[in-house]
Amino acid sequence: ITVYDRDKTSTRVGGYMDTEFKSTKTENTFKAHRFILQVGSRINEKIEFNSEVEYEYGGYLKFGDEDDTKGELKIEQAWVDYKAHDAFTLRTGIVLIPVGQLNIYHDSDLRDFTDRPLVNRYIIPTTWMDTGIGGHGSIELGDAELTYEGYVTNGLTHENKYSETDGVRSMRPNF
Repeated sequence: ITVYDRDKTSTRVGGYMDTEFKSTKTENTFKAHRFILQVGSRINEKIEFNSEVEYEYGGYLKFGDEDDTKGELKIEQAWVDYKAHDAFTLRTGIVLIPVGQLNIYHDSDLRDFTDRPLVNRYIIPTTWMDTGIGGHGSIELGDAELTYEGYVTNGLTHENKYSETDGVRSMRPNF
């Protein structure tokens, strides 16, 4: 749904959802894991906007018993790009941190399973996003192409600590 490769001044709304069947020793159940709403727009030849809002488990937020599966409602991406040059685009907003392929391409419709691999749940806190500014682009080097992406962001928070059950996942920033 991203705005890349669209006609100028084009706006698109789309998304996807995950419904899973989970089976454990004590329970067999269906779960509505994710519902993703995406909006992207190419405002003109130099400015693009992209966003992604995620509802997990229906977005139902319940506080109380720790055994409850808590829903989640969050903005996973909301950024504006300004194409300054063919080789450099400035981006600001809520951006995905470019660490690991799965953090950038985290959407379930791009993968075989809706659960993320262990490394992306405990070591790289996928989906890891933060507010910041940076840039991305590509440079042609003969027959090869060098692509890059980097940002200055707030970083992982020190308020939440590493845990044996969640790894660094709980250290992601809270907007």
